[in-house]
Amino acid sequence: MSKLAAVAAIAVLAVACSSAPATTAPPAPASTTVPEPSPGPLARSGGATPGASPRGPAPPAAGEDPRSHSDTAAPSPDTAAPAAPDTAAPAPDTAAPTASPVCTDPLGCYAAPEMIGSYDFGAVPEASGLAASVRNPGVWWLLDDGPATQVWALTATGETIGAVVLDGFRARDAEDLAVAPCGPAAQETCVYVADIGDNRARRDRVRIARFPEPDLAGGVPEDPVAVAVAALTYPDLPVDAEALLVGQDGVPLIVTKENGAARLLAAPAFADGTLVDLGPAGVPPPRRPALSRIVGDVVTAGDGRPGRVLLRTYDHVVEYVAPDSGAPLSTFPSWPVREVPAPVEPQSEAIAYLADGTGYATVSEGSGALWLVRRSD
Repeated sequence: MSKLAAVAAIAVLAVACSSAPATTAPPAPASTTVPEPSPGPLARSGGATPGASPRGPAPPAAGEDPRSHSDTAAPSPDTAAPAAPDTAAPAPDTAAPTASPVCTDPLGCYAAPEMIGSYDFGAVPEASGLAASVRNPGVWWLLDDGPATQVWALTATGETIGAVVLDGFRARDAEDLAVAPCGPAAQETCVYVADIGDNRARRDRVRIARFPEPDLAGGVPEDPVAVAVAALTYPDLPVDAEALLVGQDGVPLIVTKENGAARLLAAPAFADGTLVDLGPAGVPPPRRPALSRIVGDVVTAGDGRPGRVLLRTYDHVVEYVAPDSGAPLSTFPSWPVREVPAPVEPQSEAIAYLADGTGYATVSEGSGALWLVRRSD
């Protein structure tokens, strides 16, 4: 037998010996102290004493007098009075109800985003612009990305009212909407359509169209509506843009779509002309970058109202709040700015304040969901 076989044989014997059953006597049961139970109903009625063997007293040992094992002692009666019932009334709950969180942000606070409805994703697969109607309370205007000849009207929760067709205007790459006065002293409001998209930065000019808000009490107009158009050129090279702001003076502002370096451009008026570069828009980076790591930290939408501006990126929403609500909208890059709550969306490219300023809504390409973020201050 080789040394390896001998070692194997010894190992087998060791296993066999270790698996043989032990022949030692079983250990004596451990002594445990069993607490004496309180007398039960059977003890109080003259039955067996608690703890006594159910088989009765043990038989006498050989040679012993059986009488010495007779249980002649009568069980002592249970004279303990039953516990008095608890008649004390429960103490009233005097704790004050939990108060709602108090807004301590001097710029105001927002609640968590909530989905309030959905729109016809088949009709508007690439939602790119959103604006709240002033003339028709509770109505949203929605714009589809790309070549566009119409603007959709939706209810507050996204149901389709109809489409307003723009007469003689076809956008090359429509990207945003705004609702604002039709001019510096105008009483009526207009819908502004921003044909400013330029993914390859090749356009020699961009266009802004506007039309007076129609009354939708009887539905959308059956005929195409007349529009006014302003053709605008950039002061230097062409650039892509997707965000439009329009102040109370009716002058368009454009925020460029440049990675981490958005700029603010202003038209001198609503007329053909050259845009004025007002400098960086001052957009802070997102606290939790995700999609921006892939496609860049770029501004995809915006909206303004007196004293406030919202800008949307793929990862966050920032709000600028003016120290003076009468400050011109074009000065917003110098206002205090902070990140506000926003829903997680696949490709958000549209945002708009509610007409009364009590919150904002946002939608995304490839979704169909309509999200609302309400003011909570």
